[in-house]
Amino acid sequence: MKQLSILVIPGYKLFPVDSGGAHAQLAFLAKQQEQHSIDLLVTPHNIAAEYLNDFKTKFPSLQLITVGYEKSSAVKKLKAFFKKQYRKISQRDHAYKLKKLKHFNGLVNNDASFIDTVKKIAAQKIYDVIQVEHSINMGLIEVLPVPPCKIFVH
Repeated sequence: MKQLSILVIPGYKLFPVDSGGAHAQLAFLAKQQEQHSIDLLVTPHNIAAEYLNDFKTKFPSLQLITVGYEKSSAVKKLKAFFKKQYRKISQRDHAYKLKKLKHFNGLVNNDASFIDTVKKIAAQKIYDVIQVEHSINMGLIEVLPVPPCKIFVH
């Protein structure tokens, strides 16, 4: 079997395991890490900062891409403010428009900076498969690169 390069974008808490869904996700990843090259995009919503080292120990073959763990400096906050104002004025940014849609009722991730970050990460490397998990990340399908196969898991 060909070794695939896979980007996995989980939706909810993965670790520590406290639900059947997290157990199923991690059991799948444990098996797949032996056969494929897997990059796992994690945020504080998936794995709390204090559990990152434990997770890395249990899943050494997974390449973790961490997003949102760094503390924002005053300069970053100021940049984010001006970027948001620009998005409001220009109305050209898809991620900002997605954030303003109210009818998703929290089912789709509408964090514009997260969407931009995922878009950049997915474009930096050539993936064979991009796996997007849970309904909150369903909207990411629109911003991910076209060539790789995309899989939505819920």
